[in-house]
Amino acid sequence: MADSTRNERGQHLVMLAIMFPVLLAMFGFVVDLGVVYLHHRWGQNAADAAALAGATALCAGQDATSAALDFANRNGYPNTGTSVVNVQVGDVWVRVTVQDVVDPIFTKVLWNGTFTVPASAKAACADAAPWPSVLILNHTYCDSLYVGTGTLKVPLGYIHVNSDGTAGHGGCSGGEAAYVQHINGIVQTLNASQFRGSCPTCVGNPNVTPPPITGPTVPQFPDPLEWLYKPNPDDSYPSDCKVICQENPLTATKCGTNPMPWKDPVTLRWHYPPGIYKKSVTVNTGETAYFDNTGQTTPLTCASTKLYAFQDILKINGTATVIGHDMMWFFEASKGELNIAGGANLDLSAATTGYYKNILIYQQRGNTNICSVQGNSGSLLTGVIYVPSGELALGGAPGSEYSATVVVDRLSLNGGPIVSVNGLSGGEGSYHWVRLVE
Repeated sequence: MADSTRNERGQHLVMLAIMFPVLLAMFGFVVDLGVVYLHHRWGQNAADAAALAGATALCAGQDATSAALDFANRNGYPNTGTSVVNVQVGDVWVRVTVQDVVDPIFTKVLWNGTFTVPASAKAACADAAPWPSVLILNHTYCDSLYVGTGTLKVPLGYIHVNSDGTAGHGGCSGGEAAYVQHINGIVQTLNASQFRGSCPTCVGNPNVTPPPITGPTVPQFPDPLEWLYKPNPDDSYPSDCKVICQENPLTATKCGTNPMPWKDPVTLRWHYPPGIYKKSVTVNTGETAYFDNTGQTTPLTCASTKLYAFQDILKINGTATVIGHDMMWFFEASKGELNIAGGANLDLSAATTGYYKNILIYQQRGNTNICSVQGNSGSLLTGVIYVPSGELALGGAPGSEYSATVVVDRLSLNGGPIVSVNGLSGGEGSYHWVRLVE
């Protein structure tokens, strides 16, 4: 009996000795397959990002191939050595194929070879359907359009409110998409406005012309600027937009935490160079401030747009005069904020070419701060005000007039300004959607 037991144990050892290399090989093969899958996911992410960047550049009239290669490189595919990146550009699409060679970890003991891991993606861009001159993005906020006092004119289009008003709050019981004060609130549009929720204060109000279309049959309008990349410094597209620190041209003093504004000793005007403003910026009552490249030896531009990235508040007080052209103010989350007090004289316009064409104010998605703009009767804003997650509070002295397109989460109008919103349609080239199609 003892001999039989010893024989069985011996047989088990022999079988284990025979199976161990097989089990080890299977384990190694599974591990190597996992490594290959991981590299495929990395490649797919790189291909997706590169295709989207290329399509975005294509719609902006920029070099789609360079943009795609740049993003592939940022995601670990530099198109050198074993890394291969191929870019195909069509009329409205960009296809990116990436490929890398992966050396096996365990199976190389039994197999002298490599794994070729490809991935591909195709993105397309196209002009969006014409979109409203004033677009309220919020889906549920009660009175997401609030016109207390003042006149909101839309001579070239209409107002679209996505909200059904179900999220009630103080002073609003719920169900109202918009509120227009009967006595002093005036809304005039070329075409009938569309509110997904109700507007009881619009009914029988002669100041609202033509009467809006309301109710759940009104569709929700998608964000027409969802494709818009935020600018650097977080290494976002486009790669040539380097928001960097500038010098004071008078003293050559390095700016440290903020670009160095400087005061012209002859004109007594302040000049604010483009760059990253990490601390708060205040333009005081009576001052004249130019947001420009005057005095800069290396002007900061991104396809002809002067970029300003604010990580804290930009405050413009009282009777200050602020002038800036071919520029964009970008307000980062979560402290970036614009506060323009009543009485300021504003002359601001966006660039008319380049990636940020027509974008004047861009508050980062997720930034819920109130964007407050209150100018005097001579103020002029030209461009798109894009505040996708916060409220735009427009105000100012009677007679204030802003020529702007508004795409915001919520909009309120007080203080008696006359706000003229001259909408830009999606067919003007800079406004488009960019999506993965394969």
